[in-house]
Amino acid sequence: MPSVWDHKLWDTFNPQLYNFTKYNQDFLKQYSDFLERRGKIEEKYAKDLRKLCKEFRTKEYDKKEKIKFSVQTSFDEMLAELVSSANQHDTLRDELLKSSKEVKDALREAQRQSQQTEKKVAGLVKDLERNRNQLEGVRSQYQRSFVEMKKAREDYIANKDNKDITKNEEERFQQVFLHKQSMFEERKQSYAKELSDYNTAQSRHYMEHLPEQLATLEEQEKRVAAICKQHFQLWGDSELQALNIRTKCCQTLRQKADNVNAEYDINEFMRVTASGNPVPDDVVFEDLGSNDSISQQQQQQQAAAPGKKNKFGTLNK
Repeated sequence: MPSVWDHKLWDTFNPQLYNFTKYNQDFLKQYSDFLERRGKIEEKYAKDLRKLCKEFRTKEYDKKEKIKFSVQTSFDEMLAELVSSANQHDTLRDELLKSSKEVKDALREAQRQSQQTEKKVAGLVKDLERNRNQLEGVRSQYQRSFVEMKKAREDYIANKDNKDITKNEEERFQQVFLHKQSMFEERKQSYAKELSDYNTAQSRHYMEHLPEQLATLEEQEKRVAAICKQHFQLWGDSELQALNIRTKCCQTLRQKADNVNAEYDINEFMRVTASGNPVPDDVVFEDLGSNDSISQQQQQQQAAAPGKKNKFGTLNK
């Protein structure tokens, strides 16, 4: 496929094309920096999320027995899913930082190739300018020889029929004119050859050499666009993959909420809290008029003495 950037850009490629190339390379750096900062955001978010989950883990109802109820157990399991979700942010961070590094590598390669191409173009332009200067030098000699020949001819014509000069002086004017005329013809031929050589070099410069280098820059710009497209897609895929896994974590997190069971918690509390001691008997009426009232009273108090008091939160098995 022929290149789009060809000889039509002969007078505008510098600086417009170079500016366009630099513009895209600046974007590569900008995108690489974006990916790096985006990854750091994911890293900080994952770190804060794990820290939050750690701080809000529930405590056991009884540390010795490590008893938890369904509400607290479900919440801890949901926190565990949230930690798994946080880990996906770390995975996304790794993908973003990897992509950032690859874009930076591509940027360095693009800059290297651009510098090489611009250096070659500068060399071609310098060669053409040198040929142009050489042409101007030959042209100046050609013009100067024409002026000298014209003056010699005028001097010869003016003195040809002058009776005030000798025959030798007349011949000297003629010889000078013929010499200047010969020099002029030589300079004319040299200028014609130099002009032909320069036109050939100029044509090859604008129609062959320069388009070759511009085509190199065009291919480079295609690679830059391909790199951007590739890493745009990788970015989107990484976001989507992390989102899909986080979605599964959220679905599992939602399912953990269904594990809350009030009946279980009530029965479990009853199991670990009830002492198992019998309920105290009725208090016997004290007949103070009886002789045995004091001894009966002591017996009743001993029989009706309750078990050890059960403080809320203390296990009695």
